[in-house]
Amino acid sequence: MLRLYTFGGLRIEREGQPLQLSTQKARDLLAYLITFRDRSHPRPVLAGTLWPDLPEGKARRRLSDTLWRVRRTLGDLVMAGEERVWLNTKVPHWLDVEEFEIKRQEARSGEQVTDSCILPLASCVQLYLGPFLDGLYHDWVLLERERLQGLYLETLRRLLEYDEKTGDYAEALSAAQQLVAAEPLHEAGHRELMRLYHLLGWDAEAVAQYQCCREILRDEMGVDPAPEAEALYRTLSRPAALPADALAVYLPMPAHRPTHDLDDLPLVGRDAERSALLGLLEAATSGQGGIALLEGEPGIGKSRLAREPVAGARWRNVDAVLPGIGEYTASFYALLVAALMPALPPPARASIDPLDESRSPTGRSSFSPRLPLPSQTFHLSQIYPQPRPASGCSRLLSRSSWAWPTSRPFCGYWKISSGLTPRPSPFSHCCCFLV
Repeated sequence: MLRLYTFGGLRIEREGQPLQLSTQKARDLLAYLITFRDRSHPRPVLAGTLWPDLPEGKARRRLSDTLWRVRRTLGDLVMAGEERVWLNTKVPHWLDVEEFEIKRQEARSGEQVTDSCILPLASCVQLYLGPFLDGLYHDWVLLERERLQGLYLETLRRLLEYDEKTGDYAEALSAAQQLVAAEPLHEAGHRELMRLYHLLGWDAEAVAQYQCCREILRDEMGVDPAPEAEALYRTLSRPAALPADALAVYLPMPAHRPTHDLDDLPLVGRDAERSALLGLLEAATSGQGGIALLEGEPGIGKSRLAREPVAGARWRNVDAVLPGIGEYTASFYALLVAALMPALPPPARASIDPLDESRSPTGRSSFSPRLPLPSQTFHLSQIYPQPRPASGCSRLLSRSSWAWPTSRPFCGYWKISSGLTPRPSPFSHCCCFLV
């Protein structure tokens, strides 16, 4: 049996073997007959449509030659009389666009999507492999392509509505992703994706989806997302404070709320500091690096806050490295050595050697004058009253995050607790970022 595929481009198969038409005009003729398969066509109309720049007599001779080529490949599927040409639907064949229309009719059981509609609607999605007759740009193709794409988008919207009502957010997410892929300017589809990411507990992906939507709308149309999308983005990105006139957005609770790991508790009460550190990370990815210093008493939350820029770096597609060193070390710069060594190519590692004080006869690093001073310092005060722990000697708790000028930016992250010689220090505990 002949199988004709039109979604994603014209393809022909017989018994699983592909068939090729010898000329582009032969493909155009078959595409026209498939598009308007419900009628026969006068030869002068076909000749004028396919060869508009030729005289009528010459165009009709070209048509006769093209018809011969098509019939040699497809047989009686294409019929030609003295004056008219048509697609012979009585010859056994399978056509994807016909199957698409049949399945859609099966799914039309009222406005509400029921269980009986799901299989036909899912079949429509599977059949739609891409735009109708993709690669052809005649006016008569574009109109039918737009109509069928609209039917496809409506099918996805019905599936999305059903999956959301039944609580199958993973399937709903798949439908929303296909909706946005088929129509990138469909802003409501982007908003649905943001909500579904939130329902699945993936707020970072939801924020990234908003940024993708904003970039597409600005590039293609020169506009920003609607206030609904902007309000949803502000809610998900957890700003320090919303404006008084901010548009309220309904966000249902995530479907799954796992028990918190005591080693990975949620960040509480540090929105301003988190936003500032993420701003430094953004600057670092564009080549504007520096140092940020977090200071505060033990248990104040420096370590938890330090993980936020690292998480932000990962969904910005910035590589992360997680080095560490022993608890006790005589070198003040061993932390930097441990962080930079695994991230740099071998030729660049030689420049890091001066950081290791243990290799210096004097026990001091010749690299220290080149280290920049902190460009920003954040003092963390307690949110809730708690007993102040006793401290014997000065201990340094460090974490670092930076962007290095390589082919791809990366972000480093580590933790040490170093026993240092007691000395006067303005901060008993601090947390250092290189960005």
